[in-house]
Amino acid sequence: LWLQGFKGRFVAFRWPSVVSGEEDADWWKTIQNAEHYFEIEHRGFKYGKALKQYVEYLTSSDGGSFTVNVIAHSMGNIVVSEALRQGAPISHYVLLNGAVSAGCYDTQDELVDPAIGDPLTVPDFIADGGYRGYFANLSSPANFYNVNDEALLRWEDGNLWKRDFIFT
Repeated sequence: LWLQGFKGRFVAFRWPSVVSGEEDADWWKTIQNAEHYFEIEHRGFKYGKALKQYVEYLTSSDGGSFTVNVIAHSMGNIVVSEALRQGAPISHYVLLNGAVSAGCYDTQDELVDPAIGDPLTVPDFIADGGYRGYFANLSSPANFYNVNDEALLRWEDGNLWKRDFIFT
């Protein structure tokens, strides 16, 4: 980033996104965390408030001369989006492999998976266990993702399971 002209400061916001207690997970710890996906997702929404407070602190430091740009990965995008929904003063935001339903940001009647051109089949509406429109007040985010990411490939199945679990 320095070679590209970035002369700012770098900070990190970490939150407890795993339940196994291990960040550098082996295959068994990865399975344990996957079993608690929705608990971790719930934590992500809750930690949005803490991130908002942190960003407010950063932007008010040193006479308010700082702007904050954020890159978030996977479920960290829930934390950042929730902070933005609550009014965090974030200037620019990039989603990387966002583990968030497109319906959270976009309330179109039909959302299409750009990788395959087919309509998304995950439950989008709140009544179905989705989050349609929850982050609709955020301006047109772009999610950069890897179509071969195993976690994202399993996300749709997980949401179908969540719908069946919650409403049966």
